[in-house]
Amino acid sequence: MPPAINLEPYKDEIIQLFRDGMPSQNIAAHIRARHGVSVAERTIKSRLQEWQVRKRNRAPSNSDSALRDRVTTLFFEHGLEDKEMLRFLQDEGFDINLRSLGKLRRGLNLHRRENPEQAEQRIPRLKEIIREELAKGIIKGYGKELLYRHFRDLGVIVSR
Repeated sequence: MPPAINLEPYKDEIIQLFRDGMPSQNIAAHIRARHGVSVAERTIKSRLQEWQVRKRNRAPSNSDSALRDRVTTLFFEHGLEDKEMLRFLQDEGFDINLRSLGKLRRGLNLHRRENPEQAEQRIPRLKEIIREELAKGIIKGYGKELLYRHFRDLGVIVSR
């Protein structure tokens, strides 16, 4: 059995090439040409599997609480669309793509629009929240846009 090849010094480069869509065979040729390390395609595939690198990101599980909390915050407090939210999350180091983000957001019941039946069921609770806020006197002079933003900050989805 030949000795194991240490690909750790080239790990980031290999992962980046793979995520950029380069096939394993071409990655092996690239490493051979650039670094003089003779490596087989199968070895590249094995290491990628070892490093738990996948071409397609799977939807994050609902157990990833940091990601869930951040998505909820960006949705309610900042009112961001998915593309904007994705940019923030990726800048913060979360490994997620647009499709997975949408799936996660919907899994958390953070919908941009509600169907009429869901909205109808929320009306009694919304009325109660509005009464509480009016009693506090905070929202008395708010306009439509500020009211919308205020309720989003409270975590309440209301139509504009």
